This record gives sequence, C-alpha cells and structure tokens, in this order.
Amino acid sequence: MHEQSFMGQLNVERARDVTTGTMFLASRRDPASVQSVLSGKIVLNPHPEASVDEKVDWESDPFGDRNWRAQFHMLRWIDPLRREAENGDRAAADRWLDIVTQWCEGNLDPMAAAESAWMDMIDGMRAREIVAGIPLVSREYPDALDMMATAVRIHAEWFSDEDNLGHSNHRLHQLMGLAACGAALDDTHYVELAANRASALLSQEYDSEGINAEGAVGYHLNNYRWWNEARTLFIATGHDVQGDFDVLAGAPTALAHATQPDGTLVPIGNTGTVRPTSVRHPHLDYVNSAGARGEAPDSNVAVYTAGYAYGRSGWGEHERSFDQETFFSLSFGSNSRVHGHKDGGSLTLFADGGPWIVDPGKYSYDFSADRTHFVERESHNVVIFAGEDRHRKTSVDLIQHKASAAVEDFKFRDEGYPDSTIERRVVYSNSGEYLVVVDTIDSRREVDARQQWQTAPGVTVEMDKNSFHLERDGAHALVSTFGIPPELEIHEGEEDPLVGWVATGWREREPAPLLSARRQGTRFRFVTAIVPGFRSNKPTVTNVQGLPKGFIGLDVDTGRATERILISANSVSVCPPTISPEALLRLVENDAASDDTETEYDMGREELVRASRDTRANAWRKPSIESRSLLAERLIEEAARAHPSERAIARSTVTDLLGTTDTSSVVGTRSRAGLLAWPGIDLNSTSGDRVRSLLGTDEIVDVPREQELHTYDLGDLVLPLLVAPDPGDTLTVLFHGAIDRARIELPYFQRIRYQRTLGAGPTIAVSDPTLDLSESLRLGWYLGTTELDLIRKIADVISTYREALGVRNVVLQGGSGGGFAAIAASIYVPGSIAVAFDPQTDLPAYSARFYQAAIDAAFGSAAARDQSLVPRERVDLIARMTAHGHPAKVHLVSNIGDEIHRERHARRLREFLLEQNGECFAETALDLGPGHSSPSNEQYRIVMESVYSELE
Repeated sequence: MHEQSFMGQLNVERARDVTTGTMFLASRRDPASVQSVLSGKIVLNPHPEASVDEKVDWESDPFGDRNWRAQFHMLRWIDPLRREAENGDRAAADRWLDIVTQWCEGNLDPMAAAESAWMDMIDGMRAREIVAGIPLVSREYPDALDMMATAVRIHAEWFSDEDNLGHSNHRLHQLMGLAACGAALDDTHYVELAANRASALLSQEYDSEGINAEGAVGYHLNNYRWWNEARTLFIATGHDVQGDFDVLAGAPTALAHATQPDGTLVPIGNTGTVRPTSVRHPHLDYVNSAGARGEAPDSNVAVYTAGYAYGRSGWGEHERSFDQETFFSLSFGSNSRVHGHKDGGSLTLFADGGPWIVDPGKYSYDFSADRTHFVERESHNVVIFAGEDRHRKTSVDLIQHKASAAVEDFKFRDEGYPDSTIERRVVYSNSGEYLVVVDTIDSRREVDARQQWQTAPGVTVEMDKNSFHLERDGAHALVSTFGIPPELEIHEGEEDPLVGWVATGWREREPAPLLSARRQGTRFRFVTAIVPGFRSNKPTVTNVQGLPKGFIGLDVDTGRATERILISANSVSVCPPTISPEALLRLVENDAASDDTETEYDMGREELVRASRDTRANAWRKPSIESRSLLAERLIEEAARAHPSERAIARSTVTDLLGTTDTSSVVGTRSRAGLLAWPGIDLNSTSGDRVRSLLGTDEIVDVPREQELHTYDLGDLVLPLLVAPDPGDTLTVLFHGAIDRARIELPYFQRIRYQRTLGAGPTIAVSDPTLDLSESLRLGWYLGTTELDLIRKIADVISTYREALGVRNVVLQGGSGGGFAAIAASIYVPGSIAVAFDPQTDLPAYSARFYQAAIDAAFGSAAARDQSLVPRERVDLIARMTAHGHPAKVHLVSNIGDEIHRERHARRLREFLLEQNGECFAETALDLGPGHSSPSNEQYRIVMESVYSELE
C-alpha cells in the first residue's frame, strides 16, 4: 500500500520491512509500560521514574543527566505504545501519535529544537521510531501522513549531510536511520548513501579478528548486536551486504573469551555488569549456560592484536565447574579509544569463585570528576609516576608473547612518560594458576613510581612487610613483592582525591582496597606475585635463594599446586620445588635452547617410543641396577635428540628403570615415581602399597592377600592397576576421567577408597598410562599408542583377574573419559556391564583441543593433523562395537544439566544399543547442575547399589 504525501510517497510496506531490531521487539512488560506512559510516568534505565505531562516539555531534564535527555529524545520509550496499538489499544495509538506530533511541532527544525534533540545517535534512533509508526498512522490516522513524511524527509536530509554525522556506533545508528528513512520514502539515493557509508564505517570499526575499535568489552557486545541489526536492515532494503559483514564472524568467540567464570564480561573500558546473553552462538551459548550447552572455544588463551589478551584455567569441561575456573585479562594498545579507559598494560584476575584484581568499571558518561577518576590511568592496575602526566596518545605495546604447556609469558612496553620506559612482564602459570608481574622502570631522570592493584568490593586486606593478604568470603589470595622492598600502602574509599573505588552501577561506586607499592630512582623493578588460593586454601610464596643476578625464583603453594618458577630474561621454567638450583639452571638452559626455532632435532616421536620400548625390554633381560642405569643413560642421550615436548615419552621409562623422579635436567620436569619392581626387588609405591610387576599380559596373576599395586610392562607403556581383593562375587573395575596434572600425581586411582566401603566385592582401579606420553595431557581416554590398543590389553588383564578371583560378575565403571574406557573395555569382557557417568562416545565430537592433544600424544602430530590416520574404532565406541560384532551392556548415567553430553554422546549411544538389543541398555538421570559435573559419593553409591542389586 502506498500513501501520498505532499513531499512524495511513503512506502508503508517497506517501512514495515525495515522496522527490525531489538528496540522494536514486543515484551511482556508492554501493557504495564503503556499504562505508565498514559499515566504520565516513564522509566529510562538506568534512571529512576520521571514524570511526563500530557503536554510534553522537551527541555525536561529531571536528573540533570545527558544520558536521560538523550533517551528522552530518542523516543524509544514510546514504542510499547505503538506495539500495543498494533494489538488494538486505541488509547496507546492516540498517545503515540500525540507524542510524535508534539515532538515534530517543537523540534523538527534542528536550529530551533531542544538542546539534545539532534545529537548524533539520538536522531538516528528517533528516525527509526518514526518510520516504525508509518503503518499505524497509514491505517488509523491517514491525515497525519503529511506530517510523518515531512519528519522522515527532514531526518533523511539531516543524515545526508556529512557534517551532521558522529563517529563509531553513533554514526552507525544515524546510517541505519538514513536507510530506514530512504526505504520509507522509496528513495534509493538515501538507501545507497547509507549502505556505502556503513560499509566504509564497518571497515574502520572492526579488524579481521572481529574486534571492535571502541575499547570496551561491553561495547564489543553492543556493536556486534547493532551491526547485525544493520545487516538485517540493509538486506530488507534490497542491498546484498553479506560480504562486508564477514568481519563480524570472530566477534562471538572473542566475547566468549572475555567472559569471566561468573558469566559476566570482564569490565574493561566502559563495561558494566553485563552478560552476553543477547547473542546466540555456540561459544556464547556455552559460557551463558556454564558449560551445559553449545561448545567451548578451542583454546584457553586468546590474544587479539587490537589490545586484549584473555586466559583461563579451563572451560569447566573436566568435572570442575565453570564458575570455579581461573581467569585473567590483559589490555594494551591505544589509550584513546571511544569507550576505552587509560588502561594500557592493566590486568584483572578472577579465581576461586570471584574477582580479586579488577578494572574500576563504568561509572557514567558525563564530565564529572567521578567519571574522570574511573577512566584515568591512576585508577587502573598499572605503574604510574606520581605527580606526572602521561602522554595520552602513547600506546602500550605488546612486544612479546610466548606460550608453552607450562606458562603464558607476555611483555609490554610503555613509553608514555618523558625520558622513561616501563616494561611490564606478565607470566601466568598454567599449572599453578597464578601471575608473576615484573615491572622494570628505566628512566634518564629520578622518578617516583607506584605499582598498584585495585581489588574488588568485598575484599579485605591485611598487610605485612612485603605482602598483602587478601580474603573474600572465605577465599584467600596473596599479593607479594620481592627484591628491594618497596613502600606498601592500602587506600580505600578516599574522597580527596578519589582513590580506592570501584563502579558498581550507573553513578554508583563502592569502596574497595587499592594496593600500592612505591619506589624511587632511575632504574629499578617491581617483582610481584599475585597468587589465589585453591578452594579456600591460604597460598604461600617464598623467594628461591642462590640464583645468579637477574634471575627470579619463587616457590609457590596454592593448595592446588606446589611448584618452583624460575624467570630469566628470555625464558620461564616451572618444576617441582625439590629440584636443586643447579638442575634448575640447566633446565633454564634447556628451555632457552628449545625456544630457539633454528634448533634441529633428529629423533621423531615414533623413534623415541621405539627406543623407550626397546630400553625396557633390554632391562627385563638384564635387570641389575648397573645394567638399568647404563640403559637409562643411553636413553637420556637419545632423548636429547628429540624435541623437548616429546621427551615425556622417555621420562617415564627412565623413572621406571631407576625408580626415581630426578630426571628433570634432561627429559622433563614433572615425573611420576618408578612403577616397575624388577625381579628380586621389593618395591613399595608412594602410597605404601606393595608393587608387583609383570612383563606383558600373559603372566599368571596371583591373587594378593591385601591391596597391591600391579604394573604391566606392555612395551610402549606401563599399565598400573591398584588391586583390592575384598570378598564378594562382583569385580568392580574403576577408570578415571580427566585429571588435574598440577594437583594429582600419577598413577591415579579414582574413588577406590570409597568404592571399597560399598562392600560389593574386589576392586581394581586402572590409571591411564597414556598420560605418560605428555606432561600436560589431562585426558587420554586410555588410547595407548599407534601400535598398542590399550583397551584390548586392559580387557585381557580384567579377564585374567576375573578368573583368578573367581567372581561371577564384572562391573566396569567410569565417568567422562573414564566412562568411554569402561564401555570400550566391556566390549571384550563377556558378560560384563559398563556403568558410565556422562561418557564421551565419539571423541572427535568432543572438545577439539582436548581431543587433538590426546591424539597428538597417542598417535603423533601427523595423526592430529590428518584424522584418517586414526583408526575410527579407537575413538568411536559405536565403530568399535560394530567392528567387534558385539555391543556392550551399558548402564548410562546422565546429568540433565549437561546438554552437550546428553545430545552429542548419550543420544547416539542410546539409539544404537536399543536398536541392537533393548536389554543392552539402561539409564539413570541425575541433576548435577549445569555443565560437566561429577556425582557426589552419595549419588555414586545410589547408582552403583542399584546396579549391584540387578546382578543378584
């Protein structure tokens, strides 16, 4: 339908088509909003309720706030009237037209309008609201169409003038307004002008990584939504803009990386308390559901060239809840971004369920002293020179980022102060989940420098001579300084000047301790460890003595990990705290050498696996300590020819030969104890259990009288089993899932102590030797190696124990990756049943980074790159059952809050087994909360006793 106006035609249908976006979406609150407006009350968030008379005062400013004035003139607040009018509410329709008419009568001339009426962005949103009302006016008030056409035309002409356009998202909203006006007027000139300008703006506002230029994580979210609305609007006008908008593709993943464990975006720049729930994407679905849905990003760390680095301990996949992971952020780059703060080099830290070190936050958009405080450098976690102005346009540059299995190592350079350089180095320990920050000041003049850390509201601090002890709701953290002691201070809630405040809402702030370390001079450094405790443990940090000048050595205990970190000019090493200073320095030399990209290593992974296998075979033939020591020395020499990342393959062999873990100087830094009790040698495990070792799976097993550790040399790997020969007719075999390598020593026998309290019969717990292939591997799925199908060997061993113990039933139990192994092994143990808690069933369908890491360790990097090199039955339970020609009998236990495992893994297994034989499958549902969580002992007991009762 087309309606005539004295300035041309209004295209009602096209006006309806371009009325798209969140500002026009119906809400269940619309009827209440309409009643409020009709009674003369409006609420423009985040402001309180205000009165609006029947005759609107367009100069109204009840709170003296330009944000309120801006929203007032946008007219978004009247759209509920329009929406309810479309549902037949005549009073709402009358008031909508009345308000628009009043606005046009008082403000349509930009030169005579109210002060805020024609500010950029405000005018763009208002234009779209007026266009949105054209169908309503056409149908109900045709006499008002001339006024509507005039208003649309004046807005279009206003936007056409480049001098009236703002920048960044303000400009975008104006161009969306221009496109909407052009569509309503059937004027292709306006539409094309808007599309061309929007295309140019998009190339300025986004880089190839999908990062927006405005400098605030909250605005990365806003702009992603707004630009997608713009895409929809331009498509509605008939323009094909899809190619231009491809730069947005990476934005949702970046937002997921920027999401803290509590589900809120890290408040960098003008970012309040925001959750990215308004955008649907697999990575955002994942963080918004705390791991219940969607898919986690492929890495724990992401560095964006526009000035953001995000890192975390994990995404809550490995039976550690999403909100208990550790998270840090680093900002760098330009200090003059539209919605950014003067925060180059600043960092934040979230751990043990809450924030410790924070950005001061978004306060307001006015020009008050309060707002200035929250934007300026003095309120951020950086080094400042007291009493000096830093050059605002000088960026803080990321000059180095090195990543390894052990650490993330960042270096930044700040040359914003005259005649001075501040170099900040931030090291994050992946195993310990803490930060070490080294700030080096180099100036040609005397400076008064302060390194400062803004803590979160609710954090309490106690100070001693070189440390700040932090506490929050029973959790603990430590900020400790080393080297020449700086002067330490705590500032909280100070008013003149403002120091020690965090913005908690619009124009709201709360006092929070700001920690300060102060030194003077021309060249010096601050060395600071920021260490959160694990699960409410109090962390400790001590200095390592006896190191050469320039080296930093710290012993750190978080309650989760105890480790020694050594930082030199060019490398970082992490190792057990028991390592000697001499071995520690050799380790640094090895790390520095491994960092040399020109170093060539002539021993590949398969060759090293073969060398380790042959070495153990030779040791069995000549098991004397002299022979084993000589073999170990030869293997160490050979391992030196392999890349350091591969040397873990030889490390376990050396420890098995020598019965020691002191092999760090050559083959690695973390090692389990030796597992092989050589003939004639009585060896006890670290847990005190007697160790009995066998070569291969053909040897006959003697049933032990009490719990023993039995180890099988399978050639490529040594398989450890903890055997508890309790009386009973059912053998239960336990398989563990992913483990925390920093906290848990190998071999690992999950839940065996509790299982034995159930009195169900003998128990065997199996530790996955696949983890010996990589010191950083957390989940190996009992894959074995290219030549060793470990699952088949484990099944052979289980059958042997079944016969030796004389039991009637066999139950194989595991959760997650252990559930995968339990089901796989049960295929080869006739009459057994697998009890699997949220297992993976098709490994390529699981997290890519964990799957790739396991394939790399088990099958080699070539297989990790080319999946066709991995036998399908090794990684897919259904393929294994099909190849064997025999389905497993499975009791599946599913967490109703883990949609990922229920949909990607459980559904497929369920359908397959029910199709094969309904008696092969049973299922129990548990409510363990969102994400991939493990059952409590009590929940485990209920399930297992139910299974045992069915066997009787």
